[in-house]
Amino acid sequence: MIRIYLDANVFIYFIEGKPLVADPLRELFVTLARRPLVAWSSELTLAETLAPPRRVDALPLAEKRPKYLDLLIHSGIVQLTPVDRDILIRTAELREATKHRLADAIHVASAARAECAFFVSGDADAKRLPDGMNWIAPDHDGVRTLTKALA
Repeated sequence: MIRIYLDANVFIYFIEGKPLVADPLRELFVTLARRPLVAWSSELTLAETLAPPRRVDALPLAEKRPKYLDLLIHSGIVQLTPVDRDILIRTAELREATKHRLADAIHVASAARAECAFFVSGDADAKRLPDGMNWIAPDHDGVRTLTKALA
């Protein structure tokens, strides 16, 4: 079974993004809702998405919190990988080899643990991935690629 890792920014684009950015992700989440155990992320995504808003145009915390909790926990669409000792050790190894920032390295280590073939992220730094894992942009072309891979 093909597994897809979703970086925290994918959820932010989906819930808080302008239609040009959010629309392709709507299609992706509809597809993933029909395919249990395909989409993975890290528990770190909870901390990143539930943080107080910094952008002027961000959703207020009271409005965004239930949306993220519904999508990440209650929908059953996404499996969350715990940030445990093994992930943190792998994170340190990745940071030495690739110079990832801490959060990015935790996401990559989590994707590797979940044996994900695809890593969906709007972060260009996330392109530095282990062999066998492919970076996918969260745009129309990327969603088409994922939809074909899941078919």
